[in-house]
Amino acid sequence: MPAPRCLDRLDPDRPTAYFTLGSEGLEDLLPDLGTLASEGIQIVVATGAAETSLEAPPGVYFERFVNANALLPHCDLVCCHGGNGTLYQALGFGLPLVVVATHAEQHFGGKRIRQLGLGKAITLRHLRRKGIRELIGMIRDV
Repeated sequence: MPAPRCLDRLDPDRPTAYFTLGSEGLEDLLPDLGTLASEGIQIVVATGAAETSLEAPPGVYFERFVNANALLPHCDLVCCHGGNGTLYQALGFGLPLVVVATHAEQHFGGKRIRQLGLGKAITLRHLRRKGIRELIGMIRDV
């Protein structure tokens, strides 16, 4: 798989977060990612098979599928749903995580990440209640 198209547009002097939340929960966050980008964080979003008609705000890059091995060396943080594959990839590159769990097994991964001091964990339901500001705070604290 080729490297993400956005790599040549990322500013190496700004923090970069990789968002990969699968098909659940992503549509809830897409409209608010501009808020996060306005805080100075570049965001690369793996949309997967999900089609989005939203225009990416400045500092936000939508990629259908991402070669994580090519992208993660340029990232400072990974925000994911807590699937083992993404957790292992992020940890392999020494990146902190914010886990937004949507299923039971993902809660276990997120809980363990939190226990080991490797990142933060939140449920999608909690995020929907608290909003994007809660997520921004968690990302700033990692």
